[in-house]
Amino acid sequence: MQRFQIRGSSGEISYVMLAAGLLLLALGGYLLWRNRRFTSASIKTTGELIGYQTRRSGSGAAWLYAPIIRYTAPDGSAREFTSSDAASKKSYALGEQVRIRYLPHTGEASIDSVGSLYGAALVCLLMGLGAVLVGLDIF
Repeated sequence: MQRFQIRGSSGEISYVMLAAGLLLLALGGYLLWRNRRFTSASIKTTGELIGYQTRRSGSGAAWLYAPIIRYTAPDGSAREFTSSDAASKKSYALGEQVRIRYLPHTGEASIDSVGSLYGAALVCLLMGLGAVLVGLDIF
């Protein structure tokens, strides 16, 4: 019987890639679980884009725009939140209606889109899978 071996030009790099991949897969799984829990407990509604929070990118080379959205809770109170999804281009026009989800007991809210809810988890899972495949010298 042949035993499982990690192959590659450098065994140390294979182990590092494998470990990094497994960590990314674990992080992606956690983010997926957390966001799935949020979507199952949240309430869907529509909010209105009232502005953008402007900030610099991590490198400082570009400006990023995070939507600020106002919505009305079932008790009639107006609430607003700044989306964690910042992009180099403004995604919505001022006054535009945006589908959102929120937790009434905490006020946590998110834009109701696959990218907003699951984008980070999917990126971590894909990068983790790629790193594992490289670490195992399959890819």
